[in-house]
Amino acid sequence: MGRKKNDSQRHEIIKVSYRLFMEGDYESITTRKIAEECGIERALLHYYFNKKEDIAIRIMVAVVACIYDFLLEECEVENKSESIMGLYYYIFLSALEKEKGLKRIYIMMLGSACLLVEAIHEAFKGEGKSVPLIENKNEEIAFIIANGSMSQLLIHSSRGDLDLDSKEIIQTMVRVHYLYLGKSEKDIARRWKVITQTVDSKLIEKFVEYYKVKNHW
Repeated sequence: MGRKKNDSQRHEIIKVSYRLFMEGDYESITTRKIAEECGIERALLHYYFNKKEDIAIRIMVAVVACIYDFLLEECEVENKSESIMGLYYYIFLSALEKEKGLKRIYIMMLGSACLLVEAIHEAFKGEGKSVPLIENKNEEIAFIIANGSMSQLLIHSSRGDLDLDSKEIIQTMVRVHYLYLGKSEKDIARRWKVITQTVDSKLIEKFVEYYKVKNHW
């Protein structure tokens, strides 16, 4: 009979990994280092997670799910179903700008389409929320394309190749997402107006606190 997995041990591994990813270079942090920081053998860590990327996926799943819950519970806007994806992009990128380590993990994941798709499926598997974030295959494709666009814009912006601020990157993501879904420029502009009227610095700060409480990290 196999050993029963301990949820508290799994959470501790994720918590320690999150701290290490925030403090250092994601690429240089090994499962050996994570295990040492957790005070466990590497074999035990691999019992819970086969590889470091699996831990990164769990972290990003938690972030995505947390934003989703926050939007449903705390964000007041009419016709939320129309604007929820744009609101998600805005809060997500704003959170990445505040948590640089999280931003590095995200960019790493975007380097592998498989990791991103797996995180998306995990985040929304069995959600059954009143306002779905992704309802069908086309929306899933739009989500992946928009995130891929954001990763490239973030990379080139950080290198100084492009002079773009966060708001311009978010607006590009929203436009790419809805253009793929066949929305008109007029409709996209209307949605963007609702998004910018809803999200401000206070809402972002509120989400950051919500996120910390929700994930206990």
